[in-house]
Amino acid sequence: MALFSWIACVVLGLIAGGPLTSDEAAYALIARGMGQWEYRPVGLVAVARIGVAFGGSDLALRVPCALASPLLLVVVAALGKRLGPWIGPGAAAVLAGTHTIVLRAPELLNDIPSTTCLVAALVVIIDELERSGGPRYRLVAVAPLFAAAFYLRYGTAPIIAVTAIAAIAVWHRALWARPGPALVAAGALGALLVPFLIYSQRTTGSLGGILAISVEVSGRRYLGDGLWIYLVSNPFTFYGLPITPVMLAGLAGLARPRPSGRRIAGFLGLVAVGHVIAVGMISHASTRYLFLPMALLAILGVDVLERCVRSRVARRAGSIAAVLACATMIVTIVPLARKRDRGLAAMVAAARAIRDDAHGAPCVVVARATPQVMWYSRCEAVKIDGTSEPLILTAGWRWYAASTPRRPVDAGAIAASSGADAIELPAAGAWRLDPRRR
Repeated sequence: MALFSWIACVVLGLIAGGPLTSDEAAYALIARGMGQWEYRPVGLVAVARIGVAFGGSDLALRVPCALASPLLLVVVAALGKRLGPWIGPGAAAVLAGTHTIVLRAPELLNDIPSTTCLVAALVVIIDELERSGGPRYRLVAVAPLFAAAFYLRYGTAPIIAVTAIAAIAVWHRALWARPGPALVAAGALGALLVPFLIYSQRTTGSLGGILAISVEVSGRRYLGDGLWIYLVSNPFTFYGLPITPVMLAGLAGLARPRPSGRRIAGFLGLVAVGHVIAVGMISHASTRYLFLPMALLAILGVDVLERCVRSRVARRAGSIAAVLACATMIVTIVPLARKRDRGLAAMVAAARAIRDDAHGAPCVVVARATPQVMWYSRCEAVKIDGTSEPLILTAGWRWYAASTPRRPVDAGAIAASSGADAIELPAAGAWRLDPRRR
């Protein structure tokens, strides 16, 4: 049921076809060769190039991530089964009924693909380190999984570190008794990250330059800004209605884990909590940055509920609730997506009005947020901070100004300070800047 619900929501989301978000537009622009944001992960840019190769429409760009998204439920189910046969399917159903996750499944974003790789790596770690004879060299499989997660989203770097620390803390005896596989895995991961280090050195002059830039542009107001929001936000709206009580149960259950799965539960709990702290300290708050801890706490929560609820009636009620959550998601996915995207309609109309006015001539748009305007106008862009600082309107280019959601521009002030006239285009929020003749 969970997998069917997820696939149905992905198809409906693709059909609804809202405008690209700012992050999606940035990846699409880089794939087309128009943007230069070195902190954007090269892995997702490569995925975006697949969509560009198939025409570059919004739908074509989103299809690769959408097709791969059901793998998240597959690996979550596999991980949950390490605690019990029904834990994995139950956790998958919780995720499939959570709008904050499902809404992202049809989009050109890296959160679900990178989370899928991380969860798959956790499955390998548990399978190998829980063995009575110690880990085999199959543990080396975590290296490409971690590397894939990293190249898809550079923000997984601290999560990989947290996972390694948690594994050492929980299975230090097994690792000490047979360290070879872990050492080879670490070496393989290091080798796989060498291309990134070379790329970072070439583009920023520092091996960790790209990661530093990623932290700088994260929107964090102060150290721990994101963590504070994660803790004080209304969990039912920030994380989702069905997943919140399950996550809380998972946190509470860490005090008394299943005896047969004590180490596994402890490991998953350490990774989940460590993830929230690490990401919350260095970045602004966003639900999609927490898909991994949400999935892990859902597994732990279903485990707790399965152990606490013994009667057939209660278990049947839980199954019905999961089915209803998935069915509700199918029914509401399109209205939710359209409600979220409604504020982008005016911006897209403005950008397309600019594209039509430019008639294919070289053009530049002045705006406070640029990726979506660039994508839909097919123009270059100059980002401003909202003030009317003078601009040099280069000859041979057509210049425009555009407002974006929650970031309007004063086209008259921009034009006046730049020696131009602001000519309003047919769509609201779009102006042509015509230089005055001297």
